Amino acid sequence: MVGLLVDAVIGVTAGRLGRWLRRRASAQTILNRIAGTVFIALAVQLAAT
Repeated sequence: MVGLLVDAVIGVTAGRLGRWLRRRASAQTILNRIAGTVFIALAVQLAAT
């Protein structure tokens, strides 16, 4: 029962956050920059090994 409640809260929160992110161009830009930074860091780590 607790698991169902937690999953429902996560689902509702994710839906609201997704809608908010789609409306905000600045949020999309920030997320794209974060994703790019993560990919570059992974590439550097891979190249170093």
